[in-house]
Amino acid sequence: MTERRFEGKTALISGGASGIGLATAKRLIADGATVWISDIQDELGESVAEEIGATYVHLDVINESEWISVVELIASQGQGLHFVMNNAGIAVNGNLETETTEGFMRTININLLGVFLGCKVCAPLIEVSSVEAPSSTSHQSTAWSRRLRSWLTRHQKVACAQ
Repeated sequence: MTERRFEGKTALISGGASGIGLATAKRLIADGATVWISDIQDELGESVAEEIGATYVHLDVINESEWISVVELIASQGQGLHFVMNNAGIAVNGNLETETTEGFMRTININLLGVFLGCKVCAPLIEVSSVEAPSSTSHQSTAWSRRLRSWLTRHQKVACAQ
């Protein structure tokens, strides 16, 4: 018998219509979770959600009001929210000399602002949904900022090396 370790838990995955997000959604569902996948690829998202037994919702991760709407929708279903996977992201095939400021800011907005908004908007529902939620999230903010600094440093080194 397969252990269903996420039975009774709800997850939201941004960028869940394909790739790593979709693979994660399938695994969580197999382990008993209720999964909401979000993406900007609506046709694909609706199709794969139906195929795997998830719920699809449109979400542009750089739009805070869309995050709020998604979280309110999940909360209105009475399911709570136990996990968020900020998976939406883009990769730019370019280098420092040819990248435009617009292109760079688009990448930053999707890959970093999107994660920030996901954490910010989802955290209150996760906190009230999780029995073991910490009473204070200050240590989480510190850990998040350390991870952000680490990511920025690592990616800056990669960009300069190209």
